[in-house]
Amino acid sequence: MADGNEGTKYLDKGLVSISYAPFVSFYLNSKAVDVCGLPYKNFFIYMDDTEYSKRLIYYFKPGYLVGKSIVIHGTGEGGTGPWDSYEKTRIRRGRYLIRNALVTHREYHGRKAMIRLHLRYLKLTFRLLFGKRVALRLSKVKEVFLGYAGYYSGSYDRKAFKKRFENHKLSDEMDVQ
Repeated sequence: MADGNEGTKYLDKGLVSISYAPFVSFYLNSKAVDVCGLPYKNFFIYMDDTEYSKRLIYYFKPGYLVGKSIVIHGTGEGGTGPWDSYEKTRIRRGRYLIRNALVTHREYHGRKAMIRLHLRYLKLTFRLLFGKRVALRLSKVKEVFLGYAGYYSGSYDRKAFKKRFENHKLSDEMDVQ
């Protein structure tokens, strides 16, 4: 999450620059919502916070982690993601993690980052198929493939995603930084 460029510029004040943040610890002003709109609803349950915070930071640089902040987030399963879970509902959400990460990387990162992400998911697939003690391995591999299918088919509503800024005060003339 930390931004490598000037990430520690305000470290003495307890602030570290970030490139994205989770919703469980998000603080922003209403001007940001007026300008950038709301989170993209078709990304709910995974990566909606990442895409939204990247969008906000893009227009309202920089974003900061406040070192003295305290967040309590009860996830029930210790924050386990779909790949290490035994819960079928959580596993089925894995497709959205894959799909939304691919869309977010395409939107905010370059070709090299996309290649690294594809390699990471290839490695994940091999770990799921051939790793030791991977519960429900075929269900998890299926979700990886369904995530890719959703990305390539545009199941997240590609047109609506491209228009996520419409009806907001964002324009080329606006100086929001």
